[in-house]
Amino acid sequence: MATSSLGRVTRIFSALAQSQRPGTLLGRVAAELARLLEQPLALVVLSAPSHFVLAGVTGISPGRRLQLRHTPLDPARIPALAAAMARGGPTRLDSADLPYRWREVLGPLALIVPIWSRDRRGGLFLTPSLGTEREERLLIAEALGYQTGIALENAELLRRVSQKEQALRSMVRSQMEAQEEERHRVAGDIHDGLTQQLVGIWYRVHACERLIETQPEAAREELAVIKARIDESLVEARNALYNLRPSTLDDLGLLPALHSLCARFQEESGVNARLLAERMPDLPEHYEIALYRIVQEALNNARKHAQAQNLSVVVRTRGERLTVEVRDDGRGFSPRSQRRYRNAAHFGVAGMKERAKLLGGTLAVRSAPGHGTSIRVLIPLPLEVRALA
Repeated sequence: MATSSLGRVTRIFSALAQSQRPGTLLGRVAAELARLLEQPLALVVLSAPSHFVLAGVTGISPGRRLQLRHTPLDPARIPALAAAMARGGPTRLDSADLPYRWREVLGPLALIVPIWSRDRRGGLFLTPSLGTEREERLLIAEALGYQTGIALENAELLRRVSQKEQALRSMVRSQMEAQEEERHRVAGDIHDGLTQQLVGIWYRVHACERLIETQPEAAREELAVIKARIDESLVEARNALYNLRPSTLDDLGLLPALHSLCARFQEESGVNARLLAERMPDLPEHYEIALYRIVQEALNNARKHAQAQNLSVVVRTRGERLTVEVRDDGRGFSPRSQRRYRNAAHFGVAGMKERAKLLGGTLAVRSAPGHGTSIRVLIPLPLEVRALA
């Protein structure tokens, strides 16, 4: 073989090994294969779920290229093609077994060079054949097919890694945004509740100081009011702490914490609320926190918007999945027609969906005017819990 041919093949090998997008080199690889085998054209087909599709060409017109792209090769219908793929090395194939469009381009005899890596068949090179290709050229063609397969597989692995990295960055960003939103909510609760109470107490203490010498009776009345305000402030502080981290969740687990949450909701809203739950496995702490916060936000939404008389929280485990659903019989709404619902953050739905997504699950909202609302979370149980089931 001429030194120039070896140099070109070596450069192709190097380009495939270094490229993160080897698919863009398929036309160039096909051209080098055609030169190597002294043929006027070469075709590259890559495997799709059930057939092979044209991915790169050299030596044919755009019209022909379009025709071949619309005529995929189905190994299930071409036994000779399936057999040639299984052999692994370059194989000659009677073109009569191929669809007419391919037969018209390749001529009576075709040479098939598998594109493969390890045990994976990723595609094929096809060129016309005279049946007289030299053995050393076929060996180089086989190596070219293997190098192409390795490059395509590496590119696919790199793409998957990149997708996972992007998903991880998105999850981290979502978690940080959720934490920041939680901080804003807590800051707002403290400012609107506890801080205002303390400011009122401060003014009354100063008033009491002025009255204690001259009007002791009025001072005692002020002290009574101050004591009542302090009691209210303590309640506000306890509520803020409970919202930050309910002690029931730490001490007793998710189901008792949800039962307590429903009881508080009923006491504060007057809505009949109940927890319907089966026995469930112990979950990792971050699962319990996320599910608790989802239910908590769903109850807050119901209190603000539902105008319901009855509400239920249903927790079920089915196989490897856990379902948590919050249902009310309130006024409901039409998600498509409610403009403010489209801004999901207004209802806290965006935050709930993000929490479910972080657990690998989904959250769906179903509602209709006059027919109440259902918020349903479906998550896969973590592997360590499944192993103990």
